[in-house]
Amino acid sequence: MVGWLGLLVASLILAPIPAVNETHYLGKARHFANPAWCENDFFLNSPSVHVVFFASTGWLPPFFGMTATALLVRAAGLFVLAYGTYRLSQVLGLSSGGYLSGLWLWPVLVATINVSGEWIVGGAESKVFAYGFLFWAMASLCDDESLLTKLWASLSLLAWSVAWHPIVGLWGALIILGSLVLQSILNKDRPLRSADPDTSAGTRSSGLLANLFLLAGWLAALWSIAAALQVSLMSGADETIRFQANYLQVYYRLAHHLDPMAIPATAWLRGISAAGLTFAAWVVLTHSVFLKSATFTQRRAWHLLGWSALLAILLSIAGFLIGFGPRPAEKMAGYAWRMVLLKFYFFRMADVLVPLLLSFSLGELSIMAACRMKRRNNVTPWLLNRFALVVPAMMLAVLVSFAVSRHGSWKGISVAIKQHHDWQATCDWIFQNTPRKTLCFAPTGHTSLKWYAERPEYVSFKDCPQDAAGIVEWNNRLLIITNWLQTQWGNGLDAKPALITKAGLKDLHEQTGLQLLITDRLGPFESEPVYQNDSYRIYELP
Repeated sequence: MVGWLGLLVASLILAPIPAVNETHYLGKARHFANPAWCENDFFLNSPSVHVVFFASTGWLPPFFGMTATALLVRAAGLFVLAYGTYRLSQVLGLSSGGYLSGLWLWPVLVATINVSGEWIVGGAESKVFAYGFLFWAMASLCDDESLLTKLWASLSLLAWSVAWHPIVGLWGALIILGSLVLQSILNKDRPLRSADPDTSAGTRSSGLLANLFLLAGWLAALWSIAAALQVSLMSGADETIRFQANYLQVYYRLAHHLDPMAIPATAWLRGISAAGLTFAAWVVLTHSVFLKSATFTQRRAWHLLGWSALLAILLSIAGFLIGFGPRPAEKMAGYAWRMVLLKFYFFRMADVLVPLLLSFSLGELSIMAACRMKRRNNVTPWLLNRFALVVPAMMLAVLVSFAVSRHGSWKGISVAIKQHHDWQATCDWIFQNTPRKTLCFAPTGHTSLKWYAERPEYVSFKDCPQDAAGIVEWNNRLLIITNWLQTQWGNGLDAKPALITKAGLKDLHEQTGLQLLITDRLGPFESEPVYQNDSYRIYELP
């Protein structure tokens, strides 16, 4: 509970509601449950992949509002994540102080040493649930239970991980399978055997509700996979559209996550350095007195986590080799099949598992160091007893300080707060003064128009569909806006900026059907805005 509260507080500081991905996920979820909400929004009407998340959360906003819904979903997701890591810490044999220290250090490490922009503490998103169930499955696999009991539990929890996020769940399942194979080969042991085969069977019998919950994971996973296959394979798009969509997704919209050549060299250097430090800490811990005196279950769990992190790194290396080559991508031999493979997020698992292994290793090593100081009589028992509280408290302070620092200087924060208030006022005016089907366009980077104004958008850079036809249409709509702007700017002179005329706005309306254009810097306009404040102006298209 304490670990969960720390994560929740950090998430609210790090990513105030609504976070960037929150508007994307919860907006889609609300429309999934009620298609009449923003019914003519292009993105919301596109096919859905994360159906379990949308079905679980989409019914909440009418009762609680979007902000309270975001808080509830964040709390639920982080609870699953905290519980999954707690169960993993139990089989690892971590002390309470070591677990809390590692849990709170983990998000900081993920944010600072990630290669492809992965995160685990932020807004409400389906992958938070998926990672929680993944770690819970790893813990169940190491429990001292009968083989059938642990297999049923761990495989069902993996199914839940797949249900919440197919990419995370399936990669996680493959990594765990590979880790078990490596343990059986290198350790000359059966990694799934119980610590005491004669007494372990039935030590924790599952009740009816628990088994129904595990069974539901398989049904949810089948639904999620079916939805993903329908979007990716059966959307009806021809090969040309699929090719264009793959290119746009891998080398444009999600290049910072998927294309290794778009990831900065500094990020790769951070990742390599972090991997070296992680396995140095893991080797020290696994060869320490702690693990030599540990139980079979604890040794097995540490080996499973370590091998999983190593396989995640090998997966990243494979992704790098697949995508390595000259840019533009057309210059790379076989780039068509390469970009199809790169869609599967080769780098995200290492971005999560390596920092987790490092944080748990450092957390436990710090507690072990305190115990060693006690044996040398360098500290009093009173101080040592409180050391187990001081280290987690320090890690929580680091996490909160890191979250605050991500917002920049105090001056920058005050400017951002003022601009956010102006944005909310702009959206509130739209909500109060326009019909619900009014089609809008917001400035780039403003992802919460639907959240506050509850009006459909013509296109948003953030809200990219996942089906091939939708991705291509999304790009075409962005091009229409870009070409229109270039046409307007082309009317200007060096000494005088272009005037966006009433005829220009009418032309934009005829091309897109837009009714409201919200701008922060664009202009000057021939027309007077229907609303304006210090940061934004709204123009009605004739």
